[in-house]
Amino acid sequence: MPFQSKAQMRYLYAKEPAVAEEFAEHTPKSAFKKLPEHVRDKNRLKEYSKKHRRSKNGQDEKGKS
Repeated sequence: MPFQSKAQMRYLYAKEPAVAEEFAEHTPKSAFKKLPEHVRDKNRLKEYSKKHRRSKNGQDEKGKS
């Protein structure tokens, strides 16, 4: 399984070096420079955007600004 982010790579090399070596074998060399610093959880991001959504008139969903 390739690395998904630089944070994951640092964590695995610090805590589980054997697993990190396996991941490194499956990650293309060109991908190391392109890895994002962090990967956001899509479900948490959706929940956050629903919670902080604004209506068309500039007020939030509950009628408070």
